[in-house]
Amino acid sequence: MTAQIAAADCILFANPEYNFSVSSVLKTGIDWASKNPNCFAGKPAAIMGAGGGNRTALSAMHLRGIGVFLDLHFLNKPAVAINRFAPPHNAAFDAVTGELVDEDLAATIEELVKELVTMARKMQG
Repeated sequence: MTAQIAAADCILFANPEYNFSVSSVLKTGIDWASKNPNCFAGKPAAIMGAGGGNRTALSAMHLRGIGVFLDLHFLNKPAVAINRFAPPHNAAFDAVTGELVDEDLAATIEELVKELVTMARKMQG
């Protein structure tokens, strides 16, 4: 995993929210990948996620705090934080397959990825 992160031009975190924070699986992966050497250092990153009532606002804030230590450079907008379980956002996904069907949400995610790629290119010079 560390070789893939080190080789990446940027990082896109798909961040769920557990108990108002990042999941233990994500945090453990970050901890292992940030050991000597820190393969996240200096990379542009973005966060998107789906969760409950507060979407993923608190976990995204915790992830940003972790990113300070990692020397990540987070993209601020557009924000993609989906309340997965309440209308209208649960209608954004097919009830059977779970696939994204909301065109506006898909466009926002596409914009996030484009902005992250643009940021990575600018940071590379």
